[in-house]
Amino acid sequence: MLTKKELVELWKRYDFRPNKRLGQNFLIDKNVKDKIIRCINPKETDIILEIGAGFAELTVDLAIKAKKVFALEKDKRITRILKYEILKDKGDIEIVESDFLKYDFKGSFNKFVGNLPYYITTPIIEKLLGLKFKKTKEIYIMVQREYADRILANPGTKDYSSLSCFVRQNADIKKLMSINRNCFFPVPKVDSVFLKLSYLDTPKVRVKNEELLFKIIRKAFQQRRKMLLNSLSGKAIKDMDKNTLGSILEDAGIDKDARPEELSLEEFGKIADRMAG
Repeated sequence: MLTKKELVELWKRYDFRPNKRLGQNFLIDKNVKDKIIRCINPKETDIILEIGAGFAELTVDLAIKAKKVFALEKDKRITRILKYEILKDKGDIEIVESDFLKYDFKGSFNKFVGNLPYYITTPIIEKLLGLKFKKTKEIYIMVQREYADRILANPGTKDYSSLSCFVRQNADIKKLMSINRNCFFPVPKVDSVFLKLSYLDTPKVRVKNEELLFKIIRKAFQQRRKMLLNSLSGKAIKDMDKNTLGSILEDAGIDKDARPEELSLEEFGKIADRMAG
């Protein structure tokens, strides 16, 4: 990987300036990079898609052990530098100039790896967890600490949200390490966390209608200070009056005065199944 000094020299040669809007902060700490590679543990059978290759902070190390690495990068300025300098003549790495959210998946990948910019972290995670490749097992992502807190949050905590429920429904989550902001250049305003998401073979909670489940969860957390009896009644979900909704909550063993952050994913599932009829 390139040091801060080498990055700056490279940028001068190519007249490159990081784009704050795209959340471009590049890893420069070799010790952290080595720890990340050990966590990912690439194997010779792995086909890896790297989301946001940057200046190949992880790419080359991944490719040393993996069968193939697809280095996905949307910034044309960066892909030019990768092609003509950093990754030139590296046949086990394919540089793909594309926005991940627009990328047309034609192959199958064992692992996804990425340092996700805050402004599109949620859409990327939603797309990743919506992919159903048979061979794909793991996602390794760097996200801002506050965002990681939301993913990892348990019921009854202030960070617990619809995002917590969505990720939990589709994957097992593990915090691998915290990464200080000074390990990146330019230095971002917040620290990061490296997470592993392992795809579940079946959803965590089996329900009759998963679309209805997340409609309920999203609506509840949009008004998280309100009791469920108020936030889910009326036209919010199924034009249900409070008496009917109260009976559903009671039948599900849930206090009608409960607020969304108090409910587990399983309890939301009970509400959804009773609403589905």
